[in-house]
Amino acid sequence: MLHVLLNRDVVEGDRQGIPKWPLRVREVGKDTPALKAPWTAMTRDEYAALLALHEVEQLAWLEARAPAPMPEPVPQIVTLRQLLFALRDLGWISHDEAMAAAKNGDLPASFSTLLASLVAAGQLTASMADDAALSWAAMYSAERGAMVWQLFLAAGVATDEQVDAVFRYADAVI
Repeated sequence: MLHVLLNRDVVEGDRQGIPKWPLRVREVGKDTPALKAPWTAMTRDEYAALLALHEVEQLAWLEARAPAPMPEPVPQIVTLRQLLFALRDLGWISHDEAMAAAKNGDLPASFSTLLASLVAAGQLTASMADDAALSWAAMYSAERGAMVWQLFLAAGVATDEQVDAVFRYADAVI
């Protein structure tokens, strides 16, 4: 036989919201003082069942209060090779565009079209479009904060989350 002191009378913050949590347990023997409130007498099987119930309730309580998972950090720089694999694999550019960019530094046609449409809409000057194309041609690594990504965002072609996903994917490319 066991004497179990339950924490149902303890302040909730101290008992973590679970009223049946055993606060203290003592084995009943010949020298054990007489049972007095708030101690509860129970068998070992009853105590084992109480502990099993407590574990389930404790896990549910902890899961309900678990902090939201932190998003994976966004790499600020990836290599051109990593970027081209990511853009190709995620469908932003074709395989042929990726090959041309890798071999010659060619601006992908979809990016060229975007720059031309931004110039036509007055959102970008011809000089800025030339700077973006030159930056692409001379690129050895891609920076998350580069102007080209701001162009995608401004044109509504992509969201911050989508660009972050490209950089996370690129960072995973071996």
